[in-house]
Amino acid sequence: MPIKTQEVQQFLLENKVDMAIDILLAGLNAAHKAGVEMKLFTLKNKFSLLKKQEELHLISYREALREQTEIAQAVKTVLEELVVKKPEKDKDEKAGRPAILFLGSNPLDTGKIQLEKEFVKIASSLQDGIVDFSLKAEWALKVGELQGALLKHKPVVVHFAGHGVEASKKFPDGGIILEDQDGNPKLVASRSLSTLFKILLTKIPIKVVVLNACYAATQARAIAKYVPYVIGMTDAVPDQTAIQFATGFYRGLGEYQDDIAFAFDLAVNQIELEGVGGTHLPVLYVNGALQKRETV
Repeated sequence: MPIKTQEVQQFLLENKVDMAIDILLAGLNAAHKAGVEMKLFTLKNKFSLLKKQEELHLISYREALREQTEIAQAVKTVLEELVVKKPEKDKDEKAGRPAILFLGSNPLDTGKIQLEKEFVKIASSLQDGIVDFSLKAEWALKVGELQGALLKHKPVVVHFAGHGVEASKKFPDGGIILEDQDGNPKLVASRSLSTLFKILLTKIPIKVVVLNACYAATQARAIAKYVPYVIGMTDAVPDQTAIQFATGFYRGLGEYQDDIAFAFDLAVNQIELEGVGGTHLPVLYVNGALQKRETV
């Protein structure tokens, strides 16, 4: 029985890791290495134990999310080992795919948001497109890990999903929140964030930054001094608005890689079509200039 590669990939996107493993186990035959079956059973037991710990609140949400991502990546590696290898030319082409880096952060003492659902929607939208992107993810991101994540993946598109805080006396610019070393929320200063992208752009061709979080417009404006296309949100963003924006944006990007304005307009329209509210929230900067939007 041949391995149903597409079904395995879809279940992994939907965080149904146990079902993905079952399909792989059903597709094994004598030609496969004996250790593969044991490896899959070990991963399945590890995933089942993780779910039980999560149900009993023995593990934090961010820890569970990180471990689940690691297990899913291990299953994906097994899948790649089992499928027929492509010629070296194809490998080289795959290695050169433009990367999209999803940065997810939901620190302790902040409301739980649907980061996994947003990631799945992005992956699904890209999968339907004609542009072959490589989608990477870093979960429960700490401030001290931000530089390393960007250097490791060298993305063309950086997508931040998580919380943001409103501007105040304590936080003049407001903006996105990552985690400190203890998992507590920590605001990333606009100047530090924009300087980071300024430095990275001397080595990495980052083209787009999406700050899909509350009150991120000020930071978007700061980053736009250096990154060609930057998107931010002007106010509090409901979960469904953030998810629908991401769905539409990456659906457009998956078809027309170089037309960021088209992808942005499609994203805003997706919010409108779904009727979740918030079409006024996203803003787009192109080469440092805020783009005006037509109102109907």
